[in-house]
Amino acid sequence: MNEYAKLLQELDQTVKRMVFDSYGLDKVKCEMFLESTDYSFRSYKYKIPAMDESNVGVNSHTDSTFITILHQRVDGLEVKLKDGEWFGIDASPLFCVIAGDAFMVSFYHSSINILVSIRGNMTILISY
Repeated sequence: MNEYAKLLQELDQTVKRMVFDSYGLDKVKCEMFLESTDYSFRSYKYKIPAMDESNVGVNSHTDSTFITILHQRVDGLEVKLKDGEWFGIDASPLFCVIAGDAFMVSFYHSSINILVSIRGNMTILISY
């Protein structure tokens, strides 16, 4: 698990470097920012909902972090678009990087996301 967390940290730092670079920001300041970053690794397991239970695993919310990296193998993640529509994210063995509240700039807004368990599937979500 430790190796996995280290790989997620590398992915996080790569994404942040790309953002800093796209804005033309100082590389030294970027490295200082990365060195001051604390990480939190979480793993969630959601049971298969019964037919009479809600299939919402996590209520809609925004992420307070700079970015959130998700790795899930079951469909169920949805992101609310600017027009108010919910968009389902296909599960795959790949990672999903979500811009959080701390990433907000005047012309960006963080996405609102929700996790919905698809009936008959157990949802396991790894968040970093």
